[in-house]
Amino acid sequence: MAKRSGKKQKGAHKEVNRPPAIWDRILVYSVAFTVFAIPLFIWPGITEYGYGKSIVGLIAISILSILWGISAWQKKGWSIRIPWIILPVLGFVVASLFSLVGALNGRVVVQSLVLFVFFFQLLLIIANTVREKRDVNLILFSLLASGFLAGLYGLLQYLGVMRGASIGGSGLGNVISTMGNKNYLGGFLAYTLFPAVVLVVRLRSRLLRATSILLISFSFGTVLLLEQMGTVISLIIAAITLIVGWLIFRPVEPLRRNRGWLIGLGLALVLTFLIEAPSGPLNSVVGLSADGSSWIGRIWAASSGKTRSWDG
Repeated sequence: MAKRSGKKQKGAHKEVNRPPAIWDRILVYSVAFTVFAIPLFIWPGITEYGYGKSIVGLIAISILSILWGISAWQKKGWSIRIPWIILPVLGFVVASLFSLVGALNGRVVVQSLVLFVFFFQLLLIIANTVREKRDVNLILFSLLASGFLAGLYGLLQYLGVMRGASIGGSGLGNVISTMGNKNYLGGFLAYTLFPAVVLVVRLRSRLLRATSILLISFSFGTVLLLEQMGTVISLIIAAITLIVGWLIFRPVEPLRRNRGWLIGLGLALVLTFLIEAPSGPLNSVVGLSADGSSWIGRIWAASSGKTRSWDG
């Protein structure tokens, strides 16, 4: 009798814990959808893409905050983990408030400050919700996939297949993607590159690992295609930071277990550089980029690239 009672109590305990677990999963998937959707969002009636993304971001983060509160209410308690980055964030908020004293337009300062606080709220939600490796992988892959689609849209505008800054135009001047500006696109893709390398090491599925390598290589090639010096410099600085971090923490075992995949990623990035980068002392040696335009752009123009999708 005692054993039966114990089993019933164990089953009842699972029933009690099920609702919070469900709300946690809903919150994680909602975060993944948010980081995937915001970079791709375009509202036809808004010409300033960043403004539309800001509105959607405020709404989405508000919904995520409500879901976070529901999850905490189901758990009968709300414990908030404060990341160390709160200190510079508070310093920035204080500096912003002081800047209101001499601001030419205080409303612009307040608007920017609200956006900053809201996205820090998103950071808090992620820091207190994402606790498993699979959740980190899901969010990173969502961000990488979003960057791939934004980069693909920009590439089609570059080739003149999709409408960009001008009707019937092509080249770098036509690239706005879903960001409204090629500089913003290059910056966004650069932000996703190094964090996405984690997917090559952590994902269990070989298919997803191979897909991650392809998406990372495509994003890297798009960054090179945009020819933004600031973005390239940021990639170099990020690479140096990554090397310094590796020398400090020395994660030898994970790298050793996944050395085959990492070598494959490195080869894919080198090949992408040789094909996509503009003319330079390295890639011009192999003859893939002998002038200022990209190799893929010349191949497209020499074949069917002159035909626009809206002509027929």
